[in-house]
Amino acid sequence: MLFMHVLLEASWYYKPKFKKKGWMYCHRILAVLFIITLCSHIVEVGGFTSDILNISPDQNPNQDSSTDTTQTNEAPNTNFTNKKYKDGIYTGKSTGYGPDLVVQVTISNGVMENITIIAHNERDPKHYALAMKQVPEEIIKNQSTNVDGVSGATKTSRGIKNAVNDALTKAE
Repeated sequence: MLFMHVLLEASWYYKPKFKKKGWMYCHRILAVLFIITLCSHIVEVGGFTSDILNISPDQNPNQDSSTDTTQTNEAPNTNFTNKKYKDGIYTGKSTGYGPDLVVQVTISNGVMENITIIAHNERDPKHYALAMKQVPEEIIKNQSTNVDGVSGATKTSRGIKNAVNDALTKAE
């Protein structure tokens, strides 16, 4: 995209060296290519989404967001380090980059043995795949949701930790 911008600037700078009609034709083509490049970049990174506007996908834009506490992407204050849990399989739900990130936590002998992500609405695997692999492994290794997230997948990482916390509240 920067390359296209430089070409546009160069075509304007060298305007006197072109014939009047030739320069304008070249400049218009470069401008159209710049717009196409910009649009494809916006689509590639996820476009204009509701999270840019801080609106939950299931929230009415006219609704007062201060009264809606059901969906949050903030890390909770709950830290489940060194607690004993009831054995079983528990499901937790949270919001990552997209809504409805669902995990299944298996507890055996009072500790977390396995974390499986069973559903999600994340957008692009190149952003969320590493988080979905690393974060559950770190949670199991540390037996805590107080672990680092994956850079570039902050919302997904936080959503996984929140969903595990949700499942662990059911296992207390």
